[in-house]
Amino acid sequence: MISQKKTFSVFAEEHHIDPATVGKVLVVGGRSTNFPRQFYQNSRFIFWESTQPSTLRRKRIPMGVTHVVISRFISHKVILHLKKIMPTGVRFVNAIDGTGRISEFLEAVDHTPFRKGS
Repeated sequence: MISQKKTFSVFAEEHHIDPATVGKVLVVGGRSTNFPRQFYQNSRFIFWESTQPSTLRRKRIPMGVTHVVISRFISHKVILHLKKIMPTGVRFVNAIDGTGRISEFLEAVDHTPFRKGS
């Protein structure tokens, strides 16, 4: 099992993210079976499971989201659309490594209290 410190250094540090600065995380393109159930019960995490451009183009970034994490299954066209509709200050994280690496990041965020204004 990976320790929390190791988890932080693997994904968050690689993407230069301090988990304490993460409010809500929008995960786009990950299937529910790929993430632990605890993440779906955490109000800091929002999941858009679809990878279909026609579905994702109609969505809007929810209030309070500070980071948008994209799985490797999302098309370039949808990524460009998401970047276009992202509010100022929301950080885009392209997690080309897949859902395992995204889970590591969510685990670090789950165990780190959010410090507003960090």
